[in-house]
Amino acid sequence: MIQGIFLTVLFLFVEFNLAFSMNNMAFEKIGRGIQDSEIRCLAVHPDNETIYAGTSEGIYKSLNQGKDFSSVFQTFGSGRGVNFLYINLLEPNSVYAATNSGLFLSTDHGEHWQGVFHPPEPRARQCLSVAVNERTIYVGTLDGLFIKEANESLWHKRKELSSDVPVTFITRDSQYFYFATPTELWRGDKLGQTYQKVFAMSSRETNVAAENTDSPDDVEMSAKQIKFVAMPPAQDGFLYLATTKGIFFSDSHGGHWESLAADSLPFEEVTSLLAMKMGTHPSSEYIKKDVSQHTELLVGTTKGLFRYKEDKWTQLYQGLETNEVNYLAADNSGQVYLAADSGIFLKTDEKTLADNVSVDYADIERKFVGEPTIGQTQAMAVDYAEVHPDKIKSWRRRADRKAIFPTVSVGLDRSASEFFHWDTGGNPDTLLKGKDFLEWDVSVSWNLGELIWNNDQTSIDSRSKLMVELREDVLDQVTRLYFERRRLQTELMSAAETAGPRFDKQMRVAELTALIDAFTGGEFSRYFNKVK
Repeated sequence: MIQGIFLTVLFLFVEFNLAFSMNNMAFEKIGRGIQDSEIRCLAVHPDNETIYAGTSEGIYKSLNQGKDFSSVFQTFGSGRGVNFLYINLLEPNSVYAATNSGLFLSTDHGEHWQGVFHPPEPRARQCLSVAVNERTIYVGTLDGLFIKEANESLWHKRKELSSDVPVTFITRDSQYFYFATPTELWRGDKLGQTYQKVFAMSSRETNVAAENTDSPDDVEMSAKQIKFVAMPPAQDGFLYLATTKGIFFSDSHGGHWESLAADSLPFEEVTSLLAMKMGTHPSSEYIKKDVSQHTELLVGTTKGLFRYKEDKWTQLYQGLETNEVNYLAADNSGQVYLAADSGIFLKTDEKTLADNVSVDYADIERKFVGEPTIGQTQAMAVDYAEVHPDKIKSWRRRADRKAIFPTVSVGLDRSASEFFHWDTGGNPDTLLKGKDFLEWDVSVSWNLGELIWNNDQTSIDSRSKLMVELREDVLDQVTRLYFERRRLQTELMSAAETAGPRFDKQMRVAELTALIDAFTGGEFSRYFNKVK
């Protein structure tokens, strides 16, 4: 049983054939007080203490490095949700929130908010990004780029970028602003006078998405090929692009690009990119020649978190109960925060279970003989979600037998005429109405061509693909929850645990148990009662 569990864990963590390390970056869940399940974005104040979290419903604020949050803003209208948060470093009291209902600003550390950009056009009202300098506010929307000068009250739409395409991300360095659309990266000078395209992707994927999507807005966002733009701290002119074709690097403000080796990353699923640090060699040319040895990146995807360091990719997992990474952020000291669909996680010191326990792994497993194994837990989840492979097999067998059985049809027709006749048996004769005429028929037919090909197979193939994807998602989530729970249970066996951390871990174990119950319809907890 121990060997089977080990193989399951190993398979999960090398799923994308990336380098595997038993001593990886670890995370712990923080963020008490956040009621919304989906954390979309984060912004860390320069004081390293204040953190803002944007969710599908509003904004939360923490004053103690993310340990506790309180709600400071709620979005409204049909298009709820916060897409991006931006702290103006020139005025650290000011926080901008790009939402689906317009752009909002707080000038008192998030205590009060006011709308500063709320155009009547629905597409322009969906704000995706924002950045400012001493004289200009830039807002990226679903309908393009809008700017407002500090001494003006009106917003102006810039036409230099590709017309009416979403501006999904805006960032800046000491010389330029950078504007990302789904397929292009533009560079603009700080005065907003000139704009230059510095990177472009093929339009082929955009055309494919347009053919398969009804809504124009969905087409533009589903065809997003440039996923994220990142800049390493204190390295002016360095840029990283995460795209559907790979990760690209520039050390010349976007003037020249090189690609990083990352063939196994799930590029289509990238949600965020964080450049942790660059090499400290004084020569930029030296770094350019061997960038892989002087770069540390974190890439968030819907399939997990990955780190690029010393020319190797490693999937990070310890302390993370989910694969759905929505956003990555770091403070001035290099502390990393991760926003996911299940909360906020903080990077902790690298460690292994062996650092916390003093017993053999086999002894630990014997402590849990009364709990479901990972295989049993996965079976519970598959059964509850009704995504077992036998379901599709049953559909196929029935479709194959369909041609053997005939199509039977029965017809019944009632005559609409009325027939009368004289009854001469009595005296006097009587005119009587006769019975209605009824006609019926039965026909039987076979479509022998369905013995070779049944059109139902096409529908089954489509449903099978969706079911496989759903089953993979369910099993992935349950497996992560199961082993994160087991890891915490093992740490609780350490005699070195003090009362405070022990209580927090006990609460986390209870939370993870409840989450597994949600995937298994409560069968996971009921197993304990059956064993007892």
